[in-house]
Amino acid sequence: MFLANCSQEKESEQVIATVNDSEITVSDFEQKYVGYLIKTGRNDIKNERYRYLSELIDNLAVADAAIQKNYLGNQTYQDAIWYQKRKSLADIYFVDQMNERIENPSEEDVRLAFAKSKRKVYVRHLFSKDEDKLYRYYNRLEAGENFVDLANEFYGTAEYDSTAGYLGPISYYGIDDNFAETAFSINEGGYSEPIRTSFGYHIIYVEKVLFEAMLTESEYQIRKEGIQNKVKQRNQALEANAYIRDLMSKVNIEMNREPLVSLMEEIRNLPSIQEIDREQEDGDMEGATWNDGKLDELALEVDEQSVLGTYVLLGERIDFTIEDYLNWLPYLPLNESRNRTGASVGRALRNEVLMRLAKEEGYENDDRVNKKVKDRGMEVLSDLYQQELIQIALQDTSETEIPENFRNQVIRNRSYNIETSYWKIPATSLEEAKVIRRDILSGTPPQTFPNYTSIEQASLSPIDADYRLVSKATVGSPVTASSETQGWVVLNVNDKEFIQISVDDPGKEVEKMYRVLNFLDTKIDSMRSASDVVIDTTLFDEIYEL
Repeated sequence: MFLANCSQEKESEQVIATVNDSEITVSDFEQKYVGYLIKTGRNDIKNERYRYLSELIDNLAVADAAIQKNYLGNQTYQDAIWYQKRKSLADIYFVDQMNERIENPSEEDVRLAFAKSKRKVYVRHLFSKDEDKLYRYYNRLEAGENFVDLANEFYGTAEYDSTAGYLGPISYYGIDDNFAETAFSINEGGYSEPIRTSFGYHIIYVEKVLFEAMLTESEYQIRKEGIQNKVKQRNQALEANAYIRDLMSKVNIEMNREPLVSLMEEIRNLPSIQEIDREQEDGDMEGATWNDGKLDELALEVDEQSVLGTYVLLGERIDFTIEDYLNWLPYLPLNESRNRTGASVGRALRNEVLMRLAKEEGYENDDRVNKKVKDRGMEVLSDLYQQELIQIALQDTSETEIPENFRNQVIRNRSYNIETSYWKIPATSLEEAKVIRRDILSGTPPQTFPNYTSIEQASLSPIDADYRLVSKATVGSPVTASSETQGWVVLNVNDKEFIQISVDDPGKEVEKMYRVLNFLDTKIDSMRSASDVVIDTTLFDEIYEL
């Protein structure tokens, strides 16, 4: 993670904050915070850390309130924890298997890692999901262009920013493994080729390296055991591919070419995928992921019981179906699914094997698995309840004075309305939505279905219930879609246009946005006040200073 390291390894499990019965540990905070920094492009400063910790605390308080409101039976919540449990079973089983296979590091390896752990490397980076895009910038670096100049262009800064791409000091064991090994192998003033991490692709530039003035034998001996474990974990990550190849060679995989080719064609012919292809031609590939809408769209076009291949596990030959593949797609790269479908299926099959082995060995009762599932569940509960609060706030039509700072922030964030016409039909389940859509495609008029609703020339703001559904839908074709507030629907968007909100004439939409956000803040503050919140400010300050 892109953070200063806790010098004592045990600190990673120390608790920074508690909210009722939930804990936020050092590792919990750091893992989430680094993702936040990368996605937002913000700099790592103390106030930003406190602000983000406060947000995590708020989310837990809202989730507890949602539990009191009987949200545990919500289908979206149930689906989320089902997916998370499968993923966590595979992930944690894999880590344990690697632990058993990696030899203990040598004394020389541990001493070198200790020395690196005492250094601070100050870095900048260019980050993208698009490897080809980064290679274009890498070639320009190779041609002699300045990294900071390129970072300003890359991130589209409004004015020249001398901190563009700056991540600050990183530590050897406080960061993604491949990022660390690369950054700590670069001399001051040097840069890397594009590398891949769990977040995407990076070009790393090393601005400065600070070495510890003195490495003492006494400190090394105190920290030796912890450093050994860190080295072993890093070796596990770097050797993982060899383990996976060996495991998969033993399960006697037999793939069926015809359904695999058919699946590849269906993926490439999906309207939403073709829309991404058009965006790619314009140089815009960011955000191409398998979301619920794309998954539902694909599920409608394929035979989920079609067998992509078989494998032998625990003495039994098992079918791997398209349905099994779809269940892993939320965790797989969309571009790989489209361009290298066979490799994507292989990755999903690997996950399925690991998950089944984990279940066989009793990992469903593992505390680490259950913690991952609980954490994900709390995130979803918080989001669901906030969606309900938004709908309540939208019922208030009273006039509200908009503060000038909020008006300006809307413009800085480039908020957009959608001018659109569409119709929708509610369904009680995904299966019913599929039937409705197929009937419509076969010629049944949509107006004949119960609760058919047509919306003409509407202006949707980002807080409207249909905004997300309409924004992601393909124009001109009925699709199945779902949201936390409406459940399943069949949606057909006739036309849509994104209109940027003007600073000079914000209108009622910005007023509505302010009213909703102000209502949310008030409610969340109330939930937090009703919660038992404890923050270890001393520990929090310590991990920032280290």
